[in-house]
Amino acid sequence: MRIDYERLSRVDLNLLVAFDVLWSEQSVTRAAKRLRLGQPAMSHALARLREIFEDELFTRTTDGIRPTPRAAQLAPNVRALLERLQTTLATPCEFDPMRDERTFRIGTNEGQESLFLPALAALAHEHARAVNFDLRPVAPDEATARIDAGELDLVLGTFAEGRAHHKQRVLCANGGYHALFDPRFFPDGLGSMDAYAAAAHVRVASQEAVEDVIDRRMTDGGVVRRVAIRTAHPLAAALVVRAAPLVVTLGERVAVTMAAAHGLKTEPAPFSLGRVPVVMMWHASFDREPSIVWLRDTVAQAARNALLEALPEGPVRSLVENTRPRLELVPPGKRPRTETTTASGLRARRVD
Repeated sequence: MRIDYERLSRVDLNLLVAFDVLWSEQSVTRAAKRLRLGQPAMSHALARLREIFEDELFTRTTDGIRPTPRAAQLAPNVRALLERLQTTLATPCEFDPMRDERTFRIGTNEGQESLFLPALAALAHEHARAVNFDLRPVAPDEATARIDAGELDLVLGTFAEGRAHHKQRVLCANGGYHALFDPRFFPDGLGSMDAYAAAAHVRVASQEAVEDVIDRRMTDGGVVRRVAIRTAHPLAAALVVRAAPLVVTLGERVAVTMAAAHGLKTEPAPFSLGRVPVVMMWHASFDREPSIVWLRDTVAQAARNALLEALPEGPVRSLVENTRPRLELVPPGKRPRTETTTASGLRARRVD
């Protein structure tokens, strides 16, 4: 059925409420009292209803009002309409991850996946038995397009700000970049630029921007890096350096995780590559959708747990253990701004 918007725009929804109460109470006085209106206002509403429906609708009797056949015909439809409207306007149902079956599609790269997925799986096993996770590879330059296309519920990694309808939350600050290698092949380590430059390297395609910066830093130092192997995956790179005298440079947290898993060693890169925040990004239209809110909070908790797993006992670990998310309410008319506490205890703000 085609909707006649022009005609509907002239109908006051309150009149349908008045009709339903008049039908229920069979009295103008009682209907007015129920709606907390004066009787003149209730009578005015009835007059407008009669004009819209071109029918008396309710006629006066000695003990109240009596509906006309037209009113009797309208009553069930008006009641059903109001019930559907009430359901539509109701607060969204809460998401129960132990009961509500849902598969979440998360885009990320292999490095972040290896860092966060074990902690996420542990949380899901304990608190979200009905939930499934579908992790998909995504390049930084295609993340926003895939969110907009509805292919992904959330992306994790290092991304640009995105557009106004892309929301971000910082998970942790990458603590710099480390060289990952097998100490059997490099017993003296790779602490100097000379040792680092003399080694053959593995280049990881999923962090192409970082690899380009490494090349520029080395070129600035008068050295050309020899790239012996190119691969798309950090895990493959870690297995390669375990088997041959090669070096791969990864974000600190990923490198430390790979070193612990494969008996390798890490050392800070001999030059600064900056501290790039690891964020999660989602579409603003799902900002308050209960299941996606749960997903974001759970991923943030997984990031925190993964960080705690990697930290030794000490003041930094205690700080992270005592860190809690901070929420900021946005006054009407202001642009939304997010303030979050990262897994490393740092707060980050951005204007969306």
